[in-house]
Amino acid sequence: MITALVVDDEKLARKGFISIVPWEQFEIEIIGEAVNGKIALEFMQQHQVDLVFIDLTMPVMNGIELMKAIREQFHQTRMVVLTCHQDFDYIQEALRLGALDYIVKTQLDTEKIEEIIGRILDRIEHESAGSYRKEKPGGQHFGLLVDVAAADTPHQRAFPAEINRSEHVLDVSSGMWLFRKEHQEIDGVTRQFVTSHENWLWVDIEGASQESVNGISKAVQSETPKQIYYDFQPGQKFGFVSLNMPALDETKRSNDWDKLYSNWREMNWIYEDEAFQAILVAIADLRPNHDTIMKLIDEQLVLWFTVLSEDGFGDILADKNTLYFWHQTSAWLAALREALRFRTGAFPYSTDIIILVMKAIRLIHESSDYDFNRDELAAKFLMSGSYFSRCFKDIVGKPYSEYTKHLRLEKAVVLIESTLLPIYTIAEKTGFQDEKYFSRVFFKQFGRNPLDHRKQFGKKSGRTL
Repeated sequence: MITALVVDDEKLARKGFISIVPWEQFEIEIIGEAVNGKIALEFMQQHQVDLVFIDLTMPVMNGIELMKAIREQFHQTRMVVLTCHQDFDYIQEALRLGALDYIVKTQLDTEKIEEIIGRILDRIEHESAGSYRKEKPGGQHFGLLVDVAAADTPHQRAFPAEINRSEHVLDVSSGMWLFRKEHQEIDGVTRQFVTSHENWLWVDIEGASQESVNGISKAVQSETPKQIYYDFQPGQKFGFVSLNMPALDETKRSNDWDKLYSNWREMNWIYEDEAFQAILVAIADLRPNHDTIMKLIDEQLVLWFTVLSEDGFGDILADKNTLYFWHQTSAWLAALREALRFRTGAFPYSTDIIILVMKAIRLIHESSDYDFNRDELAAKFLMSGSYFSRCFKDIVGKPYSEYTKHLRLEKAVVLIESTLLPIYTIAEKTGFQDEKYFSRVFFKQFGRNPLDHRKQFGKKSGRTL
């Protein structure tokens, strides 16, 4: 049974929340209530509390202050935010502090609350598999020394000279070493090294006592990076991962991913706070791997930097390479979002129009030949051709026809240099229906015709795309 505490200064809201949830169905027992963070901490010092539901706006000690105190004093206690719809800035901070999820008090109904509580329990099961089980005596124990700046990357990292390496230490992958030990405790030298060195962590491995060392090593390489990425919080240096993660419903996961990806591509999250928070919660719930998130980010950066210069984004782009944890990535996304909002704020159009133009650009880039008729493209977004052209030029900085011609020529250059396709075929593939016209445009742009360009820069293989 999971023990829970509800902290909210509004008595009616607190009592209403407690009464609407069928707690026994979820094997949760409400063992206490508190009207502010100070009283909640006093209660937790006298009772074992596994889960705390925390209102963010309270007197004496608010929810954010309480969450920070719980992180410092009660490492195993899980937290869920109770909030109103307008508190999304606080929600973002709460998620960075380790909140599993948030519940909007003004939108509670029996069906929705049961879904939310079920999702919270799934998160607890995913993040803390085995945390409620007592350690079995005897046997062997495993821990993992991790350099998150090198783990799961091609960058090789030497084992730290400050730590004595025994024959019981196994290389797992770059930046990850598996320790086989008789006792679960970490030795003092390793603890001191991890504590004093940035980007180094120690992870206890759960669910590994019955596995072979090679099997554990493979499982660690597969499971550890994602769990570290999502579960470690700011300043955390020690933690655990489980090799007994429950199987996921792949159909549901696929459907949820499709929904998330669709919402990501809609780009409303850049301008709408609620949509942004929904994106963050969906990612934290689905837990795609780090590479997948980086691909989503790169997709957005490539799109926006076709319109905006990188001036003013220098620090943000530099920090992109040091996003080792989800709490860092979510904060980085918030900073990127603010920068995009600021830069596009100078455009004399609504955010809806800006997003429509960006979607049009993406359609052009994703097409096979970039040969979109302007009026047909405008009609896709319920705009007239002339108004679309004006918006496009003002936002992109060049006329639609010039922009698409430039893209088609860029693709033509790639095909000319990397294949032996006939020039007329390349002209067709890049939206130039007439080979002679294509050759004239190409010559005007590059000062040589397509065949001469191939002779000078083309590959001599017969490879085709």
